[in-house]
Amino acid sequence: MTDEVEMLARRLRETPDMPMFIPDLASELGLTEPRMARGVSDLMKRDGFFDLGNNRLIFTGNSDLAAFEIFRTAALHISFEEFVHYRDQPHILMRLSRDREVACRMDTEKMLQNSIREKERTRGNTVF
Repeated sequence: MTDEVEMLARRLRETPDMPMFIPDLASELGLTEPRMARGVSDLMKRDGFFDLGNNRLIFTGNSDLAAFEIFRTAALHISFEEFVHYRDQPHILMRLSRDREVACRMDTEKMLQNSIREKERTRGNTVF
């Protein structure tokens, strides 16, 4: 494997179970877009590395967590526990997420806190 793939794998292993944005990783590691794309495609052949879509990657030993992160692109307002409980009923998960989104729109302060929390969560920081 190439050095790019090893650098990328090492960086993702430093923060397991945390989605990372590909452009952020590329700038952090100093990789050009073609080298990064080649590295990502080679990395996806390894166990534990998942492409979440929307320019996101994750290293995890829990395939449920990877599936949850992929599903969250469509349903932002669900928890991992809810995903595991209702994984065979995605329509329920979508309804929960939509109902919570409507409730958050009515409370602008809560909507702001949730958006900040989500932004920090995807970057690996903890807030609140």
